[in-house]
Amino acid sequence: MSEEFAYSQEKLDEELRKYQETFKKPNVLICGQTGAGKSSIVNFIFKDEVAKVSNGEPCTRDITLYKNNLVNIYDSEGYELGKEDYYKKMLFDEFLCKENHKGIDGEESVHLVWYVVNGASKRFTPYDAELCHKIKSEKYKLCIILSQIDQLDETQLNEMVQSVKKQTMDIVGVKCFRTSTDESAINARDENGDKYTDWDELIEWSMDQMPEMCKDRFVSAMKKGLKEKECQAKKRIVAATGAAAAVGASPIPFSDAAVLIPIQAGLVLAVLNVYGIKFSGGAAALAGLLSSFGVQNLGKAIAGNLVKLIPGVGSVVGGAINAAVAAAFTAAIGEATSFIAYKQCEKAINGESDYYVDINDFFNSDYMNLVKQILSSKLKK
Repeated sequence: MSEEFAYSQEKLDEELRKYQETFKKPNVLICGQTGAGKSSIVNFIFKDEVAKVSNGEPCTRDITLYKNNLVNIYDSEGYELGKEDYYKKMLFDEFLCKENHKGIDGEESVHLVWYVVNGASKRFTPYDAELCHKIKSEKYKLCIILSQIDQLDETQLNEMVQSVKKQTMDIVGVKCFRTSTDESAINARDENGDKYTDWDELIEWSMDQMPEMCKDRFVSAMKKGLKEKECQAKKRIVAATGAAAAVGASPIPFSDAAVLIPIQAGLVLAVLNVYGIKFSGGAAALAGLLSSFGVQNLGKAIAGNLVKLIPGVGSVVGGAINAAVAAAFTAAIGEATSFIAYKQCEKAINGESDYYVDINDFFNSDYMNLVKQILSSKLKK
């Protein structure tokens, strides 16, 4: 392999560093009633069962921080009858009113507050409403989650939802979501065909409220949310395509196609991260693949044989990679990666596989052919 196409571990580490610095960890506070099943909600939404496998770090006397490399969860123990004043003091004076938890830029900034109410209690109390009003007045993004709704019949559920809405109707933007981790409740539908649970809506709302700089890690941490993962992958593809077009703004010879590799390598890493795909061997395995077979190999093939691969391109681009070709080439790599990662993630969600892949199996001949097909389609437009 020629030196100009060499892609070192150092270069890949640099792309990883840029990615990690660009996208911050999201911080979510989950609070509310005692026994509402807060940990079950966290572990239903996120991979790796954050609230179980992580060693929690005390944040205050009653709030524990659980974390992995993608997301931080501040878990409040919940309030008990007779201790309402203590809970309010702890939640606000000792936590939410602290400057380090406000805003969006700080390492400890709280980006979302999930207030959980136990559906089995059949009550949303005035004290719950008071706490929600106070949380919102402190400028936090708040939603209310009704848990364990499988313990309610349809009439009781509707009454509880209406009670929440009535007591929070003056809180601008607050949403209420019905949840249960019971499989039958998740699959159940009413007479109109609508689901009883709002897991998808909760995920969509959370993504919409999350600061842009936190969305990649948040969506990567989720077990499901395929629509949101695909949307974030498209954003990364658009950004990388623009960067590649800027490189090709001054047309470069096919032999200089290697200048696009750092952009494309970063794109591949970003898309895999968005879908939460983990590959065996880590960065070293991907670096080796890039230098011997993967994205880089395709770059070499196109650099030397673009006219043969895509009839008619030579006459269009005049023997050089211009902005349009550079952008199409990079977009094709991103879209192919997203397509295959989507399928892998879908299998993992359905229990047919997991989120770990062998990097050599992922970037196989089918992947290479898909890139070529997408690229050909784009350049013929």
